[in-house]
This record gives sequence, C-alpha cells and structure tokens, in this order.
Amino acid sequence: MVFHYNHSQAPDRPECSLDIVNPMESEKLVKKVLAFPDTGADMTMIPQECIPNLGNLIRGQPIQFRGVNGIRTLQTYIVDIRISGYTFPSLEVVAIPKNHVLIGRDILNENKAVFDANQDFWILNCGESCPSI
Repeated sequence: MVFHYNHSQAPDRPECSLDIVNPMESEKLVKKVLAFPDTGADMTMIPQECIPNLGNLIRGQPIQFRGVNGIRTLQTYIVDIRISGYTFPSLEVVAIPKNHVLIGRDILNENKAVFDANQDFWILNCGESCPSI
C-alpha cells in the first residue's frame, strides 16, 4: 500500500485514511479516520470520540502509558483496522483524546514500512495478501 505525505503541515507528515471497525458488527459499525504512522507508539491509538459510534466493543484491561505528559492509565479496546481494503484483525488499541489515529508499532513492526519524504511517499507492505495501490 502506497500513501503520500501531507504537505499542508509543517513538517510534512506521512498519512492515510483508514477504517476502525467493530469486529463483532463489521459491516454496520465502521468509522473512517485520518491516520499517521507513529514509530514511537507501542500500540495503535484511536480517537476517544469514535468509541460511542462503534457500538459495544470488547474491552481489554486498562494499561499504563508513559508519554510526554507523564504516566496515564488508558482503556484498551479490540477493533479491526482496515487500510485500503486490508484488515488488521483483532488489534488491542487504546483510546486517546485526538481526532486522528496513530498507527503504532503493533502494525508497523509486523509489516515493512518505508518512509521516503523526498519522493513524497510511504509504503506499508503487509505481504502478499496486501493490496497494492
């Protein structure tokens, strides 16, 4: 999957759109959201505001995160993440007070991610089952 950088932000940043899907009701409860890959995020983080729109999500155990604002306890949820038709199933994610997704190392480390700002693209290669764009 090949995506482009957003040049309207300074500095330019890699981005894509993706769907957050309730795995229990996959075709009914989907939320399309802007996303940024974040190699510093241990796990994928979704907007807190999406949670009510996704129905009854499976909840995981709350976990502690250390960030720039200190240590916080965040609720985890099980969701499917769909990027360009490819589904990353049953990911444990945390909800954060942002309006975008941070694609964490739980997705990036399991796949080959290539970032090339000079050529204005980034690639997420999830193997042979991954569609190319």
